[in-house]
Amino acid sequence: MREVYLEGRLMTDRTAAHAELKEKLSLPEYYGANLDALWDCLAEISQETVITVRHPGAMLSALREYGCRLLMTLFEAETQNDALHIVIGTHTAGEGEKK
Repeated sequence: MREVYLEGRLMTDRTAAHAELKEKLSLPEYYGANLDALWDCLAEISQETVITVRHPGAMLSALREYGCRLLMTLFEAETQNDALHIVIGTHTAGEGEKK
């Protein structure tokens, strides 16, 4: 199982949010850095993957409505892709900061 940790504190604007998503999810070079492109990439995930969004409050504070739409995109993709699991704001002590 692949575990991906997104850092909400780094998602200070749309550009930074999509940079974090691209890096941590290893999205392709052609990734369009928008929510439709994110949906398309999430739909293609075939390996069992858990995506944890750390510090979602910081992301939502910075991105506001767009942050809510980003989370909805993650949740909606999860309902369509059985290999995808989304966790918001939870992690265990001792986890490495980068995965």
